[in-house]
Amino acid sequence: PPAIISIFLGEELTNIFHCLVEDHIYEAPDTTYMETSMHSRFVKDTTDRNRTSPFAFTGNKFEFRMLGSSLSVSSPNFILNTAMAEVLDGFATELENAPEFAPALRRLMQETIRKHGRIIFNGNNYSKEWVEEAKKRGYTETLYHRRRYIPELTSSNFNVRSGAERIALNTPIQGTAADIIKLAMIRVEQALEEHYPEAKLLLQVHDELIVECPEELAQPVSQLVSREMETVAKLEVPLTAEAKFGKSWYDAK
Repeated sequence: PPAIISIFLGEELTNIFHCLVEDHIYEAPDTTYMETSMHSRFVKDTTDRNRTSPFAFTGNKFEFRMLGSSLSVSSPNFILNTAMAEVLDGFATELENAPEFAPALRRLMQETIRKHGRIIFNGNNYSKEWVEEAKKRGYTETLYHRRRYIPELTSSNFNVRSGAERIALNTPIQGTAADIIKLAMIRVEQALEEHYPEAKLLLQVHDELIVECPEELAQPVSQLVSREMETVAKLEVPLTAEAKFGKSWYDAK
């Protein structure tokens, strides 16, 4: 399938775009609040704070998130900024030569949105909406943009297609969990080497990490492991990690 990068604009900015295209006056909706049992209510953000999009508007800027953790963002930024500068130069040239600025600006925005609006995807990767998007793209991806191509989504065989749909829906969840535990392994190993080199990361079992260390270090090492695992990812729902220790894995459980 062709490489496709979707852009998350959020409901507010997308509605403004629709009003521009359809020549409607934009009416801002009432402020939406998050209601929680533990805190006072606060304004719900309309942009992509949950980091589910590879390219997202986050209130006052766009974030490009497709790079792997080991790669430098400098090269993609150079390419993106060059492409953006070229497009903006074209916009400026057209507007500077227009007999009337305001009508020309409106027409330019409408034409641009109509031409490129198909790249906007405000889905959350955790709903059936993403299954439909995966069918269009030929792949699904995790929160960290690791892709899984699923050609079976277009199979004429009902059982094969149904299985592929379950994969498309499940991959963003289980795949993201796998990404997080792998990142946690890296963080934990680096922290152990820095603070407790006597301790060694032995094994990963699903969402558990098994560490071996001298008995006298069991308490501080368990605290370090919990801290590194809980802070490895920033999600709307906080991560929690429970650490136990014993003479064996069986005793620790």
